[in-house]
Amino acid sequence: ELQKKAAEAASEMRVYQQKAFELKSANDVLSSELERVHEDMQSMQVEHEQQLEELNKEKCQLEEEHRRVVAALQEESGKLQAVIDEQLAVNSSKEKEDELQKKAAEAASEMRVYQQKAFE
Repeated sequence: ELQKKAAEAASEMRVYQQKAFELKSANDVLSSELERVHEDMQSMQVEHEQQLEELNKEKCQLEEEHRRVVAALQEESGKLQAVIDEQLAVNSSKEKEDELQKKAAEAASEMRVYQQKAFE
């Protein structure tokens, strides 16, 4: 009877040892997997930080280029406005000249009318 109980206890002990071995093996696999996932996450974080740094540099470059383009456009706009103002002044002078020529022609016409009346 004692031998039977000892045999059962030994059998149970082997079952528990087998379960303990299986659990340890599963735990080792999960620990290894967790370590790999952690390394992947660290690698991804470094990669994302590098991408963010590159994007920030690109953003700064684009902002600087935008400032240069806006400044160039403002300068060109100022030049164009000066040309427009000059052209308006020329047009205004031309209009005044045309108006004076028209008045001179009217005055000459009136003078001929008076001269004709004077000879009559």
